[in-house]
Amino acid sequence: MTAFKKFFRLMFFGYDNMTVCSGPIQLKRLITHPNKQHDTSTILARACRLHFERRYKDIIGPRLPNRAALINELLESPNIEAAINEVMRETGKNHTEIKNQAYQMLDEIVSNISYHLIRCLGAILHLVWNKLYQGLSVHGAERVRELIHSGHEIVYIPCHRSHMDYLLTSYVFTKEEIERGESSPYVAGILAKYPAFDFPVWAFLELVPFGTFIYFYKFCGNRFKKRPMVDMFYLLQSVKSLRNACAHNNCILNDMNSGKPMYEVRHGLRDEIAQIDSIGKGQRKSKLSNDRFQQIATTLYMHKVLASAGVHDNRAKSLQEFKLRMFKHADYYEGNFQVISGFEFLQKLIDAWFCVEN
Repeated sequence: MTAFKKFFRLMFFGYDNMTVCSGPIQLKRLITHPNKQHDTSTILARACRLHFERRYKDIIGPRLPNRAALINELLESPNIEAAINEVMRETGKNHTEIKNQAYQMLDEIVSNISYHLIRCLGAILHLVWNKLYQGLSVHGAERVRELIHSGHEIVYIPCHRSHMDYLLTSYVFTKEEIERGESSPYVAGILAKYPAFDFPVWAFLELVPFGTFIYFYKFCGNRFKKRPMVDMFYLLQSVKSLRNACAHNNCILNDMNSGKPMYEVRHGLRDEIAQIDSIGKGQRKSKLSNDRFQQIATTLYMHKVLASAGVHDNRAKSLQEFKLRMFKHADYYEGNFQVISGFEFLQKLIDAWFCVEN
């Protein structure tokens, strides 16, 4: 950075600058090194350049690729070109039209990070924190800096008890200058390892949250006209909603009355429950019209469909214990039809899908 840029950076973004004082360099070790092949000044210049490059990456993070260039590079890749040719053969459309559609899809998928927007939001959050709380105290940031500088990959995990967690965590680490670039601090290590965004599958799954992943799954289902994938998306939406409610310590069964659910019951779930003889049509319709029971039933169904045999058997044991726990104090609910019938509905699902062989 030139002196001119440094001046204006300090003038306009003074609070967003960080000064780092590194430790001293032992010149005696450079001078007396037994395998020295160059003069001391050359060795010192190389050591400083390497040190500053590492410190820059530790604090600022890897440089993200140009978004437009990345989209164009993806469009020219052999896999995308092959997909375009395949769609041309299937639809009879010309190459330019299909390529424009592919560009629109990539433009929707590729992230568009704006550090100026992050800075503006940081200023707003600064006001919010000081309005809601009596300031913020950060402990342990120096230790995190040391680990990053020594080459460790850091993953930050909020407790997820409220939406404030990830806002506060991102804000704090942005202010502490260890977000390592214009990306989320939670995945900085992976982004640093794959600066060209050529992620393997495991890295991609680490980078995207569950909600984004299932929307990407839906996108693929719509793109390739795979109706089962779209149906799976809506089932996973119910799983995500229940998972978020549990993570935020919400009261799951605070309303057991039937009504109009937010989402219609998917055919796969309804057909699977219809095969359970102990659950009649009336009970099935009543319980699945309640969002909470529908989400619980969907989660149990998805686990039954997707989990491996070993995981399924292990979960079956814990669910059988949970079933017994539900009715441990059944007398507490005597006279409350909604609670008793709700527990019986869950019991029938567990017995049908998670039976344990003695």
